[in-house]
Amino acid sequence: MSNVIEKVMYKCPECGQAYDEYNRATRCAFKHARETAINADFETGDYTLENIWYQYGIQKELPQEMKAITSTSCFVVSYLQCCDEPAYQITHISVDGDITIGGDGSWNGYYQSKVGYHNLMNPKPESELWKYREKGLFGKDKKVALTNTTEEG
Repeated sequence: MSNVIEKVMYKCPECGQAYDEYNRATRCAFKHARETAINADFETGDYTLENIWYQYGIQKELPQEMKAITSTSCFVVSYLQCCDEPAYQITHISVDGDITIGGDGSWNGYYQSKVGYHNLMNPKPESELWKYREKGLFGKDKKVALTNTTEEG
């Protein structure tokens, strides 16, 4: 058993990823801390995407149409749950500028997905936020929807 070699590994405390170098594990932990700060600032509602990009030095180019987006903005992303309503809001921004949105756009319930910037070019105000459970066939307006369906059929 003289061929056994001891190997020291360093683990990121946030994600559990193991690294063979201390500096790499430290960089990973820093990335997670920075991402947490980005999202905490954005969620306050006091920052636009432009403010976040500037403050955190995100290198991915931000289109002009997206600069005024805030945490309360909502979006229509038709291919998510086949929903043509503004049912989705930004739920996460990565340190690389990747954006995840989430919302209640279907009878399947809440759904999250990473999206391309082209999906965020037409932000709607929070007053237009649509939730399937409140307005869909099985939501608060169920009686109205069933009545309309019965009358048509």
